[in-house]
Amino acid sequence: MRTKKHSIKGDFEYEVLQELVTMRGEGYSVSVARSLTDKRGKRVDMGAVHVTLRRLEEKGFAKSKIGETTSDRGGRPKRIYAVTGSGVQAMRNREAEVSRIYAPAFGTGATA
Repeated sequence: MRTKKHSIKGDFEYEVLQELVTMRGEGYSVSVARSLTDKRGKRVDMGAVHVTLRRLEEKGFAKSKIGETTSDRGGRPKRIYAVTGSGVQAMRNREAEVSRIYAPAFGTGATA
């Protein structure tokens, strides 16, 4: 049985992981927040993105590295995030769980 530490907590963690997959190892907090804001049509809180990225890293679902310094950030580097193999597996588990739970309601044949 999976523990909470080894599963995705809520839709927001899943959405952040999806963004990191889409960004192919070049995601950072601002780019994740902007992309989610565009997709949702409403502002995503930067604090929520920061906390979620840290939590995903603690769970082993994401990893980070320090990028190069940039002049637009006053010489400070960005922390760049990427999804790990465990993160991909957690996403697959989440998708299977959602499918198992909701498929009967849509008549797709899966059972709960």
